[in-house]
Amino acid sequence: MNPATASLSSRRIFALWWPLAASSLLMSAEFPIINAGIARKAGPDAALAGFAIAASLATLIEAPILMMIGAAAALATDRAMVRLLRRFTAAVALVMTGIYCLVSFTPIADRVLRDWLGLPPPVADACLPAFRILIFWPLATGWRRLHQGILIRMRRTRVISAGTIIRLCFSLLLTVLNITVLPWPGAVGGAVTTAGAVVLEAVLITYWARRILPELDDAPAPHMNYRQVLVFYLPLMMVSLMTILAQPAISAGLARAPFPTESLASWSILWGLTTLIGSVCNPLQETTISLAERRDATRVIRRFGLALGAAASGFLALLALTPLADLYFGQLIGLSPELRAVISPAILLVIPVPFLVACEMMLRGLLIRQRRTTATRLAMGAYMVMLGAGLAAGVALQWGTGTQIAATAALLALGGEIGVLAWHAAPVPALQLAKRRVSEGRE
Repeated sequence: MNPATASLSSRRIFALWWPLAASSLLMSAEFPIINAGIARKAGPDAALAGFAIAASLATLIEAPILMMIGAAAALATDRAMVRLLRRFTAAVALVMTGIYCLVSFTPIADRVLRDWLGLPPPVADACLPAFRILIFWPLATGWRRLHQGILIRMRRTRVISAGTIIRLCFSLLLTVLNITVLPWPGAVGGAVTTAGAVVLEAVLITYWARRILPELDDAPAPHMNYRQVLVFYLPLMMVSLMTILAQPAISAGLARAPFPTESLASWSILWGLTTLIGSVCNPLQETTISLAERRDATRVIRRFGLALGAAASGFLALLALTPLADLYFGQLIGLSPELRAVISPAILLVIPVPFLVACEMMLRGLLIRQRRTTATRLAMGAYMVMLGAGLAAGVALQWGTGTQIAATAALLALGGEIGVLAWHAAPVPALQLAKRRVSEGRE
């Protein structure tokens, strides 16, 4: 039976979704492993801070390439389009790499690290070489995510989780070598580990994707040109950039809120837990892109996604409302009673976040599937506006601790984004009917 015409079941959705969710959860373990290795080298404080800044800057520069996974899942319909997308990805990645070179190997680097960010000299000294090593990120990440999108399009997601497992094992092995054998400084060792892991995974994913490419039709020419792909992809670039910039915006708000030090410290722990639990909902975007071929399929995906989001929020509620909160925050994380007191009221506010993320990802995936990416950019713009307004109002009106203000602003922002996504996604059939009636009237 043709997969495009077969009725969609929750079992098929689960089979596509779970390897992506497992990959997302496994990826969240990579940086803690690397940080554990850095913490056991000489000068751990400066090295940890330097590596964190280097990774944050590298992620910001590579942001325009991160949505290539969704673009490939939506557009890689035949081998001609795959060839075009490869050339497009290489061009975008090389531009990002050129920007990376300009920032990291010129006096701009010192200006950014020492003047703009105001890093202490030991942290800046640890950061710069690590930042330069991570120059491999844009090209390797873009190439990896392109071929992951192709695998999702072909519904071969299990090899994606296999690639993540191999990457994680490589990171663990190199971290052990950094601690026991290699003489590199901590931040340099961390950068070499993560850069090598990304390149290794990119090679593996490319190999597996190339093996199944013959299963795609070999059209004589791609159905889109470079300009059309750029128009499709530019809004997704902006979505990725705004997503990454949201966290610095929250940090800036926390620094101006009541109890700023406690709020900054507790927010990173609270939001880290929330995003870890919510990460199982992130693959709903690619799942929707791959499977939402008919309206009845969309209904099945919606039921699956809403149930998944409700389960994830329910698990977070279980942590928040039971003694498990004391076990996690007190004994496992080791937070002080003061920080626990700051987190306790705020965790109740973030319980709906995983459910909202599930809604966000399904709606965004549906619009990407329909090639209406401008709507995703407008929705993310609404997110940023609502986030900024919520933070500003919370600080001005003293809604509580900074952690409570940030949680409230994040909820408002997610609600605003989902509202815009739903408004653009819902009226498609009505608009098509109206256009058809106008056309018939003219005839």
